[in-house]
Parts: sequence; C-alpha cells; structure tokens
Amino acid sequence: MSKEHRKGMQGVVDEALKHTIEDGPEKGPVLDAAIIAQHQRMTHYGITGFGTVAAFSKALKLKDDNKQLRAAVKELYVAAELMTELAEAAVNDDAAAE
Repeated sequence: MSKEHRKGMQGVVDEALKHTIEDGPEKGPVLDAAIIAQHQRMTHYGITGFGTVAAFSKALKLKDDNKQLRAAVKELYVAAELMTELAEAAVNDDAAAE
C-alpha cells in the first residue's frame, strides 16, 4: 500500500502556516493563541477522519484495525484537550490583554 497525498489536510496545514507564520501576528500571546487554534483545527480534522475509518473498521469486524484507529482518535482527543487547557489557563487571557 502506498501513501497518498491528502489535499484536505494539506489545505488545513497551508492555512495554519498562513495564519501563524506568513501573515500571523507578531511573536507573543496572540500568536500563541493562533498556534493553538490552528493545532486544534488540524487535530479535529484528524479526529473526524480517523473516527470515520474506525467506525467502518468496526462495521467490517476488523478488530485489530479498529483498536489501532480508536487509539489514534483517543490520542487526538487528549492533544485537543491539552491545548484547550493551555489556552484557557493563560494564553487566551494573555492574548485578550494584548
């Protein structure tokens, strides 16, 4: 099986780069908040994709594949939650104050 280039994810990555590095705010809390937001967009895109394939693998009774896919979805949820905690603990308030 060969790897395919995913245009959807490439678009999400391109937008993240545009909104943070290319045309993003200067270094500081607002940039930090933008980075977190873009990270969460990419994470949620991954949750959607892997979650859908996990559901298909379950329907097809592919137990090993389903287990791995559910683990990937769980890791993505953990990453998203950590970013939310970071944003809510300090970054959002610092960005709003700037």
